This record gives sequence, structure tokens and C-alpha cells, in this order.
Amino acid sequence: MNQMSLSEMINRAGEKAYQKKFESTELEKYNRMIADEEYNINMCYAHVGKAYLDSVENVPEEYAPFLESIKKSMEKTEEYKKQIRELKGLVLCEKCNSEVSLESPFCPSCGNKMPERQILAPDTVMCVGCSTIINVTMRFCPVCAMPVAQSMNFVPANAQPQQIVNPPKQDATLCPNCHNAIQAGSKFCVVCGTPVQGETTGSIASNVCPGCGKAFEQGTKFCVDCGTKIG
Repeated sequence: MNQMSLSEMINRAGEKAYQKKFESTELEKYNRMIADEEYNINMCYAHVGKAYLDSVENVPEEYAPFLESIKKSMEKTEEYKKQIRELKGLVLCEKCNSEVSLESPFCPSCGNKMPERQILAPDTVMCVGCSTIINVTMRFCPVCAMPVAQSMNFVPANAQPQQIVNPPKQDATLCPNCHNAIQAGSKFCVVCGTPVQGETTGSIASNVCPGCGKAFEQGTKFCVDCGTKIG
């Protein structure tokens, strides 16, 4: 038997390594394809099951445990969404179901007037877990055991939107903090005390409410401060 040269050994080793890598890549590809098809099958089963349950008035008794489990999961999902909104300082508009900031007296999507928020007593916060009013000296909510620290970081329920004291004129700019009009030559905003950088004269931005002068974000349909329809 002829002795294999070093170069031949290296070539064969390289071919084996390439073959193994190729096989591994092919296996991963087919496993991904199988997983995709199985996901599609499960989604089809889910749609068929939902369509069937929606089409019958009396659900068979053997399906009752599954329906109860689905109901509980849906309730938990809604509760988790509520917790997320509370942590973000948002509430749902009762008219269009859009998310609205707690500081907004009007819904920016439909113009609906938002319910007035409860004014809290000093040294109290609203628990983000169960909405119970608790004293800030407590460490945990006595109702749901939510840490008070989480509620302390939450947007205060008694925070009030700043009032537009100086409606903007065409020769004035807006305070970058509270959006009140800054008179020419002013170094500080007379409403919130924010230092005014650079020249204060010039034309105001086009995204200013014609009703109250408050600046609004692009795409807003209704002013969140006075309810005026934009555009």
C-alpha cells in the first residue's frame, strides 16, 4: 500500500470537514422548514377551532376546559396591558379606545373629553397595581402588595397640564419646555423659568394649535389641551 502523502491527508481532512459542515447546514435548513410548517399547521388549527366555536351556540361540554383556559388567559392579557399603560402614564379613551396620556384632557385621536382625574392628597400616590390610594411612607400596597416605589415612579395622578399663559403671536417663538410664547429679547420663560437659548424672535412652528397655542406632535388630529380639531 502506498503511503499517503501529507498533502493528500490534508485534502481529505478538508473534504470531510466541508462535508460535515454541508450536512449540518442542510439539517438546520430542513429543521427550520419543518418548524415553519408545524407553526402554520398549528395556526390553521387555531383558526379552524375559533371559527367553529364562533359558529355554534352551545359549545360541547368536552371543550369547556379549553374555553375556560382561553378566557382566563385573555383576562390576564388585558390586565397585563393595563399594567403597561399605567406604568407609561396612559389610559384608554372610552370613545375610540386609543391610548391617551394621563395629562391630556382630550383624546388626540377623536377629540373626546377625558374624565377628570382624582386629585390626591399630599404624601399619597395611586398604586399602579390596584389603583388604591396609599401613603408614600408605606413600603408595600396593603391591598395588592405592589412596592410603593413603583407607584412613586409612576406619572402622578394629580399632575395638571400647564396652562398657556401667553398665546403665541406670529412674531414670537415658543418655550421649548412649556410651549408658552416667548417675547423678543427674553432670556427666560416667564411661565416656567426655562432659559431661552439664542434669538427668541422668528416665526412659530406650524404644528401649533390655533385654539390655545399649545404645540402638538405631528399626526395629531385633536389638540390634547383644548380639544380643537387640527387641520
